[in-house]
Amino acid sequence: ETGKAAYVQNLHAVRGRDVWGLLFDPGAADGLSGTQTLLEYIRDVLTPKGISIRKIPAPATVFRGIDGVANPSGLRAGVPIDLGPFIAEFETDTIGGKGDRCPMLFPNKTCISKKLIVIWGYFDNLDGLMLMPDAQGHGMTAIRLLLTDSGHYLIPLRHDDNAFGTTRAQQQAPTKHCTESTSIDDVSRRTWSRDVCRGTDPSVIAQQV
Repeated sequence: ETGKAAYVQNLHAVRGRDVWGLLFDPGAADGLSGTQTLLEYIRDVLTPKGISIRKIPAPATVFRGIDGVANPSGLRAGVPIDLGPFIAEFETDTIGGKGDRCPMLFPNKTCISKKLIVIWGYFDNLDGLMLMPDAQGHGMTAIRLLLTDSGHYLIPLRHDDNAFGTTRAQQQAPTKHCTESTSIDDVSRRTWSRDVCRGTDPSVIAQQV
């Protein structure tokens, strides 16, 4: 159990520092989280902000890992997340038992629906760059994917004092977009400083430019 806990911790560790986030996993068909992982996120991030998850009615599903063991799903939830430039809801099934510490998996379903563009190893420290076009197709949001100590990519979630804003107006405040004529290099240069590109600050989340 100690080995399992250490491995799970590495999934959320960036250069030895724990970071709350969604594990970027296009190999997962749909969102999935361990019940303990979700409980800790609710306790540490949402509850202090007075925010709750949304319960989503859904039929029971059975998940199988690489070990082939069946693990029935529990609650399906809409989980509020703060990505930095905007606030969203992450829909996820949950599993307990031996899968209770499964990280929150960002699935292929979302990659497709949001038409995401991902560049692996874009930054000097091998962090990735994820570009999310807006609904109108006139701009995009640039989100840095942090390379974890386990070798996975993590979409970091804000959980500091300013996460989720203090008012609805702040949460919904408009932000600038990068235009279609803006190059990817321009996006990254205007979004992150040189030091951050070298990987000295894993707390930097994402920006919209």
